[in-house]
Amino acid sequence: MNSQITCPKCGHQFDIEQVLSQDLEKKYKAQLDEHTLKVRNEYLSKETELQKKEEDFNLKREEANRIFKEKLEQEKIKIREAEKLQAISENEIMITGLKKQLETLANEKANFQKAMLEN
Repeated sequence: MNSQITCPKCGHQFDIEQVLSQDLEKKYKAQLDEHTLKVRNEYLSKETELQKKEEDFNLKREEANRIFKEKLEQEKIKIREAEKLQAISENEIMITGLKKQLETLANEKANFQKAMLEN
């Protein structure tokens, strides 16, 4: 079978298979380029979406850390206040005990002095 075509105007001969393969190559190259562009755009879109999600995650993590630090600081303040109240209570108990001891000693001194005066 003859696979050559001759141009009626110039007489140049073309190989039919080469012409058809060039047409198919152009067609499939265009399809491949279109598909590659589509896949690249999808990739870029997903990459952008992922970056946004990562930024959102980081913002939420920073906010959670800030809230945690605030709550931790509040708990520290509560603990310090409770310790102050406990120390005050312990001091008041000690002061009350010392006052009773002082009263007892003052009474004993007065009784001793009274006894000394009577003798």
